[in-house]
Amino acid sequence: MSASVAYQLPGFGLKGQAAANWLLEQGIDLPQQPNTWLTMPDQSLVLRLGRSEFLLQGPVATRLESIWQGGRELYRVPRYDATFELKGEKVPALLQEICTLDTRPEAMAGQVLMMLAAGISVMLICETGNAGPIYRLWCDGTYGDYLGDCLQQILD
Repeated sequence: MSASVAYQLPGFGLKGQAAANWLLEQGIDLPQQPNTWLTMPDQSLVLRLGRSEFLLQGPVATRLESIWQGGRELYRVPRYDATFELKGEKVPALLQEICTLDTRPEAMAGQVLMMLAAGISVMLICETGNAGPIYRLWCDGTYGDYLGDCLQQILD
């Protein structure tokens, strides 16, 4: 099992009535439904957290940050998440210890799960690839050390 944590990965949060249109004008494909996500060709992640709220992570976040000027009905949401990447054969058992939702890759396809894990609010997605599933988990950055310690204790 490998688990890594990185604090403050490039993240660009955006919300408001004009958010979807602005992102489309920037050439970004969007998930159609709330609590879904997709991967862009540059491996950036686009999460639709609500009808008009988005989190973008990866190279696209840096690009959007550099061109951001604000606008009417368009609000920047600062993101300071701790982001974990979980992969390996022990991940299913680990996830059973920290949450009660169905986290099998086939059950999570394209979905963003918002849940409590180890007593804190987190978001979880599952990417599938040739090397097996990769789970990405976000929490408020102030809880990053705590959640990292909880995950490590479960693995030990």
